[in-house]
Amino acid sequence: MSKLTQKITWGADPELFVTNEAGIPVPPVQLLPNVKVVTSFGEEGGVNRDGIAFELNPAPSTDPYSVSNRMHKLLQVGMQRMAEVGLKAIRNVEVTIGQGLEPDVYEFGCSPDFNAYTRSQNRVPVDPAKYMLRHAGGHITMGLPEGVNLKWEEVCELVKLFDYWAGLRSLQWSQSGSAERRKVYGAAGCFRWNEEKRIVEYRTPDAGWLWNQAYPTLCTRMEHAFCQFVAGVKLAKPKAVVNAINTCNWEMAQGLMTFV
Repeated sequence: MSKLTQKITWGADPELFVTNEAGIPVPPVQLLPNVKVVTSFGEEGGVNRDGIAFELNPAPSTDPYSVSNRMHKLLQVGMQRMAEVGLKAIRNVEVTIGQGLEPDVYEFGCSPDFNAYTRSQNRVPVDPAKYMLRHAGGHITMGLPEGVNLKWEEVCELVKLFDYWAGLRSLQWSQSGSAERRKVYGAAGCFRWNEEKRIVEYRTPDAGWLWNQAYPTLCTRMEHAFCQFVAGVKLAKPKAVVNAINTCNWEMAQGLMTFV
């Protein structure tokens, strides 16, 4: 780890789904009545409701292990609160919703975001009011060190390297719904960029890594990507990397990775 990478700030906002005693996915409104209003749990961070999902917001840190510990403490507290009202968290990254739920459930929070390969805004190809599947994202944020100011085109090149180093590896924890999610959002090269705060949000991974405590692993690999970007390295075989990620082909990903 270099002095520069030691100054990277890490964050995440993984999502999980909640079911009632009958096993039916429901918004966690009994715990979090207000959409996108973070309920604080002190130094650990907070949680909020994103549509039908329960979203963890651990406090950021320059140490990814600290973020991971905070995340799992929030998860533990959340699961305890759910149990008190007859709800439970499930590990599925995809659920099917029904009718008659809160209005925000039939909206998407995945727009706008952008594609590093086309350098344009991603288009949502479905009508959220008619599309009855919902997917749990596992977004990871990298706060760039002070003094590292990137242009839009440079951010796109960095995100492509995220795909190689972290996106391919994240396929190890893919589930049956992971490929379907990438048809809607979260495809290879998916990101947001906050230029003012110098924060890159890598939006390709789903929440499969949450249940495997793989957050530090992916952060380490994103750090490698950043170091390669600083060294001027460009993504090799972009079409193959994109194909492996978008089809969630772990076997293909293993063949592409030189550092597993």
